[in-house]
Amino acid sequence: MDGIEVLRQIRELSLDTEVAIITAYASIENASEALRYGASDYLIKPFNKEDVEKIVEKGIGRLEERRRVKETLEHSQKSKEILEKKIKKIEKEKKELNKQITLTKDYLECLIESSIDAIITTDTGGTINFFSKGAESLYGHEAHEIVGTLFTHYCGDEPEKIEKLTQELKETEKIQNQEIEFLAKDGQKISSLISASFLRDIREQKSLQEQIIQAERLKALGEMA
Repeated sequence: MDGIEVLRQIRELSLDTEVAIITAYASIENASEALRYGASDYLIKPFNKEDVEKIVEKGIGRLEERRRVKETLEHSQKSKEILEKKIKKIEKEKKELNKQITLTKDYLECLIESSIDAIITTDTGGTINFFSKGAESLYGHEAHEIVGTLFTHYCGDEPEKIEKLTQELKETEKIQNQEIEFLAKDGQKISSLISASFLRDIREQKSLQEQIIQAERLKALGEMA
């Protein structure tokens, strides 16, 4: 059994073992074959102690480098698994939150549609953007006729009173049981008790939630580095 055969069998047992071929009959063919089977070095006789020490030092260095690479890969794999678990948890929580939001939305819509009270919403400029079934029944207007028009167009009270109520709403964010006259479709002025408050725009809050989720992902990625 020659050195090349020994090298081949060592490689079958372990790819991590450092092997140096020592020969007194150097040739390009032998060197190429040794490297092909994974020899780390090729030492030609005669050689001295320093030559052996250099080969051993290089072999130890390569073993250490492979160990570090292996540890890095193992750490990256563990970090990847942790990241995937965190993402799944975040996505699950987000899905559950969206489910709760949808259920709450459906519940409120059902509650509003079944209410006999007139429920009217406007944007910050006073343009009507929702007119409930109760409002249609009470005032005679249909939603498609009134949505997109100004709320003040239907207020039969003096402009000063409406302006005062609007200012109070802006300052306190809520008014309760204030009497106004609302113009019905047939022209009647229907005395109504109005309660109003601002509905918060949650788009910024949702955007912040998305940023928090993204930050969690980036943090987990940073832990992988």
